[in-house]
Order: sequence, then structure tokens, then C-alpha cells
Amino acid sequence: MNEDGPVFKSSDSSGAPSIYVGDTAANIRVRGLISFDISELAGKNIMSARLSLKGTAVRSPSMPGNLSIGSTNYGNSLDSSDYTAATNTITSYRPGFREFNINNNQLGSYIQSVATAGREYAQFAIEYLATSNNDVADGLVILVQDVELEVTYN
Repeated sequence: MNEDGPVFKSSDSSGAPSIYVGDTAANIRVRGLISFDISELAGKNIMSARLSLKGTAVRSPSMPGNLSIGSTNYGNSLDSSDYTAATNTITSYRPGFREFNINNNQLGSYIQSVATAGREYAQFAIEYLATSNNDVADGLVILVQDVELEVTYN
């Protein structure tokens, strides 16, 4: 999803579904959004949660800001107003990281709060907090097959 409005589905050069985060050649920020169906967790006690992502760099990426992964709530479908949906940072990484394995207290607490509220989806926003302003697309392509949410509950 671009900061100037368009919502798009992305794929890598082979056509595999993916999530792109970074900026465009026009220096427009691109935020990736992920949604997991957690409806079966309603009423459960979340013991631990782990979110894993693996990305491939597009260009450097020469992003000047950290990569942020946060919780959000954009509902059942995406539209251009969802770019500005509030996010609560779960963690952030310095530019250059390509593999992310998150299992901190904020993630577990977020999954528990969503499950307790009876919400159907746990949703995440992934974005660099600045653009490179170099008139070249910089960022990460994260294949959907390389995204996993693992939740332990009782």
C-alpha cells in the first residue's frame, strides 16, 4: 500500500505472492500489511507467539530509517485510508536486516488482546520509517510463503 493512496497486490519476479516494503523510484513510502485468521483462538490463554519473516533486498536497501513491525487493525478489507491506520510498534530493526524472528512480550500481549476481544484477525504493518530520497526503489520483498505466525495456547 502506497502512502499516496493506491492499494496493490505484489509479487516477486516469478509471480509468487509477496509483500513489498520500502519506497518507490518516486520516493513514495510503501507499507506492507499482513493479516492472520486467529478466530479459533477466542477464549484461549496465549502462552507464546512468534512471528517470522524473511525478505530479499531490492537494491540496497539504502533506507535511512529503521524497519518497524507493528500491530494494526484495518478490518476485513483494505482501502486507501488504511495506510494511516494506527500502529503499535512491536519491534524495529536497523536497515540491512533480512530475517526477522519476533517473539517478544508485545507480540504475545497483542495476540492475547485480539483473541480476548474475539476479533477474527491479527494484523500487522511493516514499514521503513523514512525514504531514501534517491529516486530509486529501495526496500524488501517478503514472500508470503516466508511469513509465519506460530501461537502456543491452552
